[in-house]
Amino acid sequence: YDLDIFIDGLNIFAAPGVVLQEARILEGFDNPIPSCILKLSVPLGWINQRSIVDGTKIRFDIKSTAYKIRESLYFRLFDINELSLEQTYCMVELNGVLDFHPGYRFYNQFNMAGTSSDVFSEVAKSFNLASEIDPTNDYQLWASAENNLYKHLDYVAKFGWFDETSAMIWAFDRHK
Repeated sequence: YDLDIFIDGLNIFAAPGVVLQEARILEGFDNPIPSCILKLSVPLGWINQRSIVDGTKIRFDIKSTAYKIRESLYFRLFDINELSLEQTYCMVELNGVLDFHPGYRFYNQFNMAGTSSDVFSEVAKSFNLASEIDPTNDYQLWASAENNLYKHLDYVAKFGWFDETSAMIWAFDRHK
């Protein structure tokens, strides 16, 4: 396998003084939107010269000729943790979330009267997501109030209804 990681368009393996300590991509039911964690040792000047703020693009390029894999995964930075400062280097932890939408949306974007499956279908259509959504029979007003998209989807899944033998979950995989 070959791996390249880009932060704000810069390949971290080509950046002088940057040392990768850990890179993880998290995906699963306990993590409904895929995320990434990067732990890096970077020169102090590198942080000042880069635009590392919420929303900074992170890209993983994974390649394997033996397994015929060529995949790019796109994330956006949502949290920066400074771990420690040592003379001219800083240990940082960068946390990213799957980059599935072009920008921030208004809180009440997905208020609607309909079924919970209608809400999920509307979200999938808005962000060009592939969707496998089972129809439900729980027509009501789904109001997101001031909740962000993730909290609204959690709310809809919690109170959505198909029948007494089913449970509702939602998740994106890394392919959206």
